[in-house]
Order: sequence, then structure tokens, then C-alpha cells
Amino acid sequence: IAGYALAINLINKNIEIDDFITNFSEDKVSIFTNKLKEKLKSNKRLTPTGHYLYRIPNHLSYICHTKTKQPLLGRDVVRQLSKRNIYASSGSACSSSHHGPNSILTAINVDTIYRECGLRFSIGPWIDNYDIDNISYLVNDSLVELEKRVNLPRKTDDK
Repeated sequence: IAGYALAINLINKNIEIDDFITNFSEDKVSIFTNKLKEKLKSNKRLTPTGHYLYRIPNHLSYICHTKTKQPLLGRDVVRQLSKRNIYASSGSACSSSHHGPNSILTAINVDTIYRECGLRFSIGPWIDNYDIDNISYLVNDSLVELEKRVNLPRKTDDK
């Protein structure tokens, strides 16, 4: 709840509700969020989650996997991004201490093998064009690195 309240405070104050649809006016944060979404759209190691249109304007969420759709754990991706000074989350805002399948991914019927593969970005007013370009590059770099680890040959016993 507290994380959601902070997210709402970060977005533009002009929120309208029309026929049970929440409309947010466009601002710097929503523009940068859309720019990052466009840059990440071609990444074959990410699958977006949630509705493509009806969402808060500073939030992006994905399932992480290899190009061949093998799961990549979200917490591993977050660690790789953190090493590159990109701060993201692998779970919902209220589940930072929870390990195991993500309750949101479970609720939206994501395949069981991907329920620990979530990646979430919250974009704020401190972001600029350089950051958006850098984030998309570093996300891809992190996913490629993790994919290489998944595809390493397994050691066998020679006994």
C-alpha cells in the first residue's frame, strides 16, 4: 500500500475517472515510461505483463526468459541490474521480503514456470533521455549474461 501511494504521488496530479477507467494526463514521467516501453519492446528476452493501455503511467512490468523461453529468475535479473546501477524489482511493491511465486503473476494466470521471473520498473521524475537509453541497453546486457549461464553445459560425473 505504501509503495502504491508513493507511485501515485509521483505521477501527475490530474487523474480523471470515466466509466470506471482511470485516465492520467501526459507528463514527463509518462513520456519517458512510454519511451522505455518502446525500447524494450524488441527485446526477445522480455514479455510484458498487465494490460498494454490501462495501467499507471510510471510502471512497466515484464516476465524474464531466454530467447528460447527458458525462465530467468527476476531476482537474478534485479541483482545484475543493481551491479549496473539500475534499480528495479522482481516482485510487487508489497512483497519485497517474500520468496517464491509472485502472487500478482499467479493472479493473472502467468504460466507456473514464469511466476518467479517478474521484473518491474517504476519511472520517476529524476529520469532523463540518457537514463532511458542506458536502461534499455543494460537490461539487455544483463539478460544476455544470465542467458549464457543458463546455457552453460552441465558438468557430469566421470566416475
